[in-house]
Amino acid sequence: IRTAQQAYREVHGKYMGDLDSLIAFVKNDSINEIRAIGIKPDTLTLAEALSAGIIKRDTFKVSVLDTKFLNVSETAMKKRKYPFNIETMGLAPYSGKPFICQAGEIEVSGGIIRPVFEVKDPEPIEEPALTVGSMVEAHTNGNWKE
Repeated sequence: IRTAQQAYREVHGKYMGDLDSLIAFVKNDSINEIRAIGIKPDTLTLAEALSAGIIKRDTFKVSVLDTKFLNVSETAMKKRKYPFNIETMGLAPYSGKPFICQAGEIEVSGGIIRPVFEVKDPEPIEEPALTVGSMVEAHTNGNWKE
């Protein structure tokens, strides 16, 4: 959910407070990816190859689902406690009930407005409940891992 929220923010500049909409975004939307076109010679730095016109960069639209969830390294996939399943992404692992999700904005020091989100287990089997993000601090930390 953290990864989906971060991708959503890349595109929309804010987080999503509705998990069904967030899952639809992951399934159906795309994000920008900058790719180098051409082959950089070993004798040049990337900056030198760009300025010489040997390579160029272009922006492509890529699937959120493929880029952020399906085409990740095998090592990252093995580290997951639960296999990725888009259909159950919004459900708490023990109760099977939908996570509680909120999103909004808070003011941080200096009057800066930051987007925030929090996703929490609706029926924790122990305290503290599984949580990621915060509605009172601008971070995406949580007590569960990827």
